[in-house]
Amino acid sequence: MPGKLILLCAQSLEAEVAAMAAAEAWPDVTVAAIPDHLSDPSPSWNDLRPLLGHDCTQVLILDCACLQGLGDAPAHWPPVRHVQLPAGFDRDYLRQCLARWVAQWHLEQAQQLEKACEHKYARELADHQCAMDFLGRLTLLKDERDTITAIAELFQMLFAPQVFYYACFEGDTVQCDEALPPELSQQILALKSDWAWTASHTGFLLRIGKAHATQGVVVVDQFEFPEYRDHYLNLALSFAGVISLAIDNARTYRRIMEAEEALRKSERSLKIAQSMAHLGHWELDVGSGDIRWSDETYRILGYEPDQQPPSFDALLQVITPDDRERVAQHILSAQEGSGFDIEFRIILPDGRVRVLHGMGEVILLGNQLPQVIGAIRDITPSTRTQLLGVVQDITEQKELQWKLEREARTDPLTGCINRRHFLELAEHELARARRYGEPLSVLMLDLDHFKLINDQHGHPVGDVVLQRLVQICQASLRAEDAVGRLGGEEFAILLPESSIQEAQEAAERLCLAIAATEISLNEGSSIHFTASIGVATLAREDADIHTLIGRADKALYEAKHAGRNRVVVL
Repeated sequence: MPGKLILLCAQSLEAEVAAMAAAEAWPDVTVAAIPDHLSDPSPSWNDLRPLLGHDCTQVLILDCACLQGLGDAPAHWPPVRHVQLPAGFDRDYLRQCLARWVAQWHLEQAQQLEKACEHKYARELADHQCAMDFLGRLTLLKDERDTITAIAELFQMLFAPQVFYYACFEGDTVQCDEALPPELSQQILALKSDWAWTASHTGFLLRIGKAHATQGVVVVDQFEFPEYRDHYLNLALSFAGVISLAIDNARTYRRIMEAEEALRKSERSLKIAQSMAHLGHWELDVGSGDIRWSDETYRILGYEPDQQPPSFDALLQVITPDDRERVAQHILSAQEGSGFDIEFRIILPDGRVRVLHGMGEVILLGNQLPQVIGAIRDITPSTRTQLLGVVQDITEQKELQWKLEREARTDPLTGCINRRHFLELAEHELARARRYGEPLSVLMLDLDHFKLINDQHGHPVGDVVLQRLVQICQASLRAEDAVGRLGGEEFAILLPESSIQEAQEAAERLCLAIAATEISLNEGSSIHFTASIGVATLAREDADIHTLIGRADKALYEAKHAGRNRVVVL
């Protein structure tokens, strides 16, 4: 916190005080003398103000009797202190007093600077925590419009911009707000990098997307606190990947809903077609023996769906004794890989005999056990009908569902678990550790000077560094340990059943392995990187998992301030 101490004295002392200040080489101390023409009559505070300069932070008035009647300084003045020197003081006494007063002022300046730094760090930490909590909820939204609304709320909450726009990209379509100025629209369409300043340099454009596919562009401008512009940009870049995941989740959910709606329509159409064609189908799981009948199969066989569960025996019971063994042999043979196409007779509960045409074959669905799919049709001569059969493979739908579940738990860039799943897993491990009295440790890891890597080599190289970091962690740690990306270059590692000594050893090994890693670049050069790690182990006084993580984060902060590339245990 830059500033100056003004030593205000009478002209009779000016030369001596100035010589002492020069001898001590105090760059932030200035000597000013009260001109003789201001001494009689006594000057006012307004008369003295021009002597202070614009960067004065404290005034020390030395032995000026003419100022004794001024009273307290105005509120807009810097702090003022009067010092009355004793009669007959000598040069050594004055030098000692000046040294003591200036040292005290330097101490006060240092304390103010420390408080300012603590306030700035607390603000940044609060912004980061707020963003992470909000982003954890953001990825759970299922509607893209709700997701975009939540993104706007997040930016308003963190940055308080007067201007916010979101341009949506999907395929070849770009949807922009109608109120968006034309120059901003052109800048959005031309954006190729991860971000760019607005034309006024008072805000920025943030690209949301995966690899080279843009999902949207956020525009924020005219912040309430413009001095935090660069901090806002870095914070926004740190959670841009989570916003991309939230948009991707919402779009994937929409596609799943559209696919399920199409499936429901298809199934309804199938039921109508089967009813009109008097065609029923059934499915037999070869592994479990479970069988399923369609509604039309129940009707053809003369059963009520709520009275007779489907089974192989129930099918054989309605077949005439002459055909029963032949039909059973065909179905059993089909389970070994051969299809069947037969005609047989059944006896309905009212005694009528019907002639059915049955077909079936074995199909494989993904990695599941084989299934026998069959169809039957009533071909009694008096009721000739048209045949319609449908078999549907739902493998892609299931794979899409599994992919969505994996993405909801995984960081898309590094492949490790994301913040939300890490906290869920950590809560589970904390409960287990307390139930069985086992130790539980947490490492908080942050890459050193990661912003410098991005600035010098570009974000693609930064992404490679993050991916390599996770690979090193997974190779160095046990299979039961969990690595989670909390955001940006910050990671957390869960070490179940690990004491503080074991956790420290694991952290030291990891720190050395990271520092020894080299990444080759395309131009023939290479880069190295290091990490700082904070270690904490579950204690009785930890209220919850956030308390434990907070202690590890405090240890990480100490590691950063101790010089980086080291491990600190708290």
